[in-house]
Order: sequence, then C-alpha cells, then structure tokens
Amino acid sequence: MLEQVKHLLDRTRDLFFRYGIKSMTMDDIARQLGMSKKTIYTHFPDKKTMLKAMMSDFLQCHYQEVQQAKQDSSNAIEEMFVIASLGMERMDKITPGFIFDLRKYHGDIWSTFETFRNTAIYQEVTSNIRRGISEGLFREDVDIEIAAHMHIQHLNLIVDPGSFAQTNRSVRTILYTIMITFIRGLATSKGLRELDKMMAKTPLFDQSNSIQS
Repeated sequence: MLEQVKHLLDRTRDLFFRYGIKSMTMDDIARQLGMSKKTIYTHFPDKKTMLKAMMSDFLQCHYQEVQQAKQDSSNAIEEMFVIASLGMERMDKITPGFIFDLRKYHGDIWSTFETFRNTAIYQEVTSNIRRGISEGLFREDVDIEIAAHMHIQHLNLIVDPGSFAQTNRSVRTILYTIMITFIRGLATSKGLRELDKMMAKTPLFDQSNSIQS
C-alpha cells in the first residue's frame, strides 16, 4: 500500500511541476496516470490533500538527500557543491506556473515550504559553515548566523519570479553565481584553493546556456 501511494505521489508531482496546479483537475490526473479516479480517491479525497502529501514527501526526500550528501562529502565546500547540484536538479523540473499556483492558491502549503527553507535548510547552512571553519576552509571571524540568514535570503530570491526577470539569466546561472559568491566571501586561502579545485573538476552547472534565448 505504501509503495502504491509513493508511486502515485511521485507521478503526480511530475504533473504538478510540469503543468502547474490550477490547470490539473482530478480527471486530468487520472487520465495522465492511466488509472481511475476511484483508485486515486482511495488514497486522497481531493486534489488539495494530494498536493499537501506530495509536497511533504518532496521536502522529506530532499532533506534525506542533503543528509546523505553531508556524509559522502570530503569537506564543507564539496558538501555545498553536491547539495547545490541536488537543488538544481529539482529546480530544473519545476515550472514557474507551479510556483505561482502554490503561492497564490495554496498559501498554507506554501508556508510549509517557506518554513522548511527557513528552519531545516537554515540549520544545514549553519552546519556547513561550522564544518568549513573547523576544516580551515572558512574564516573564523564570520558571524555564522548572519551569514546563514543572508544565504537563505539569496536562495529565496530564486523562487521569486520577479527578482531576476530583467537579467535574462537561467536559474542555473543564478544559483551558480549565488553559491560561488557566497563561498568566496567565507573562504580562507586554503578554502579558495579547494574551491578552485572543485570548480575545475566538478562541472555541476552548464554555463554554456547562461543567457536564455
């Protein structure tokens, strides 16, 4: 049963991310998934409940990936690169229409998303900075809380459709610039050398498409 629900949430998430929320009716979802509405209603009484469960599962999966990235990374800078790459993979699948619908028509679920960024993600950023300081990669004189809040505010701008509208840059380029600028501001000489090595060997972002046509 749990596997069936998980599969249903994964497939519905792809539909919402691609087509937005408002335009997708339960009939559309059933048709796209190749199943009856009766089967869907067995697990979710309405679209709102399904959306809420989908977002909860999405955030939980992302958090688990972040934890795994922390364990697998050899240092704080590699950790930030890997986590940024995970975030970019997810952002690539989300259209502006989904963000717009979520903010305008489902404010309670949007608030859950914002709370996740401002608590769980904030804690991960502070943890990353502390790790970098202990490894000698980040400066000891940095105010960790201020730096973490600043970085979260920068990341929040990515989901604000008007923030970078005039730059005509892709989300990938925006995130890349935010991350590199943030790391360079924190880094010691040792950290800058590590950053240069990471940038040379880890092409996480396709800069060839940095300006959208």
